[in-house]
Amino acid sequence: MGDDEDEKIEEILKQLPPPKSVTWRAKSLTFEKDDDRNFHIDFINAASNLRAVAYSIKPVTRLQSKIIAGRIIPAMITTTAVVTGLVCLELYKLFQPEQKLDKFRNAFVNLALPLFQQSEPVPPPKRKFFGKEFSLWDRIDIKKGDLTLAELIKVCKEEYKINVEMLGIGSALIYSSFGTRGQARLPKKLSELVPEVAKVELKPHQRYLQLEITGTDLEGNDIDDNPDIFFWFR
Repeated sequence: MGDDEDEKIEEILKQLPPPKSVTWRAKSLTFEKDDDRNFHIDFINAASNLRAVAYSIKPVTRLQSKIIAGRIIPAMITTTAVVTGLVCLELYKLFQPEQKLDKFRNAFVNLALPLFQQSEPVPPPKRKFFGKEFSLWDRIDIKKGDLTLAELIKVCKEEYKINVEMLGIGSALIYSSFGTRGQARLPKKLSELVPEVAKVELKPHQRYLQLEITGTDLEGNDIDDNPDIFFWFR
């Protein structure tokens, strides 16, 4: 997550009242799809379409949401219901003032035995990148506009001390310092190279590309571990 997103999240959190000041209590509702005054279908339609867009699924109309909701058979006392409940319990902990790792739990469930086990989560393993520790939750964000391949390689060298030998996006090799094709692609922008080389269309809402970089440090030593690198072209 980039600095801009972190700042936006902090601004939203500041607008929320402190947990101790909240006096209201949630109450259960009976779902009724045929009463338009309760806005149940409106909420289901909006929430499901947001999730559909996030996963590149075709959104549906309000009427289609109502028809689908009417065909759902309630699933009670199933693994899905148990897992959902356990996830919600962990979600509540995120809203508590004190968020210590030992307060959270991993859960293991098998209703056939039955088996219910919980354990404390462990921190992600740490690795080092030029003397700085990082985990799988850390990444490098390059936000300098729609750079050419040559400009991106220069940024990697000057700002992150990486001599780029190979650069890939997904399964496509965009650049290799050992071939003539890589040299010919240097003047082109990455937003042009990805559709051309990877045969992947950049969607209108897409803002970044995840880069797979292989290279050495400035002294010629192989770089074995580095955080994920995200290139923001929009």
